[in-house]
Amino acid sequence: MKKFILSLVALCCLATISHAAFSVTITLPPTGFTNLSTFPLSGSARITAYSVTASTGTNTSVVFYDIPTNSLTYTNAAYTNTISYATNYISSWTNYFGVVNSWTNISLIDNTNNLVPAATNTYPAKLAIAALANTTTLANPVNVVFENGIWVTNTSSGNASVTINYLQ
Repeated sequence: MKKFILSLVALCCLATISHAAFSVTITLPPTGFTNLSTFPLSGSARITAYSVTASTGTNTSVVFYDIPTNSLTYTNAAYTNTISYATNYISSWTNYFGVVNSWTNISLIDNTNNLVPAATNTYPAKLAIAALANTTTLANPVNVVFENGIWVTNTSSGNASVTINYLQ
């Protein structure tokens, strides 16, 4: 019993120290785009706090993306789509006595010759944060999970100072 309790305590200690905490601060120029963090293939990150400072006399806005590369768009390859639809058909015949008999039957038709062309799409924004001129926008605590990478872009005409705290 004593070994079981010691094993349980050791397991609880390992579970509580499995996340590493990081803090990153960058200054992003207008229309700048950078990666704040990349993590291993089996990992993810959770932003726990962020601040955005407008370091010039203009309003600042930044947008966070959860993307694997430095491209804001991705392309889906062309593919063939199958469409199924139900239709009915009527069978009629005349018997020996001249009586017309009709049946309405329902049939399922599959059409597999529908080509869906390749399409270019934009990754969705995960966070959009704005700060007024010469002010700071701060949020603590937050809970935003990123699975591919934390990329941020400055969509304003002035510099933006971005700080994030995250667990990995």
